[in-house]
Amino acid sequence: MLDDERDVILESLLSAASARRQLPGRALSTEDLAYLRVKVSDEPGVLARVTRSASELAVNIYDIEIAHGIEGTGGTLLLAVDAQQSQMFTEALSALGFQVALEQ
Repeated sequence: MLDDERDVILESLLSAASARRQLPGRALSTEDLAYLRVKVSDEPGVLARVTRSASELAVNIYDIEIAHGIEGTGGTLLLAVDAQQSQMFTEALSALGFQVALEQ
């Protein structure tokens, strides 16, 4: 590799690294997250109702876990969201008829 080629490649890599650091971050620190436990029934569209509510409120769900009940009658969603939006999202889900427990 020629020295001028090395410099061009190095400059390109440094530029890409800088651009990557400018991208919006995906995750907050764990101190900035709150966890919602949402009881859900096992029927079509339930998950869509929860995520639609998040979308309408511009709440990002950073992580989602679905724990199914043993009897197959429902389960629990564990949602990680921005702690600053957690109360608003909890209230919206409660208004839709979901039982929600908030853990901060």
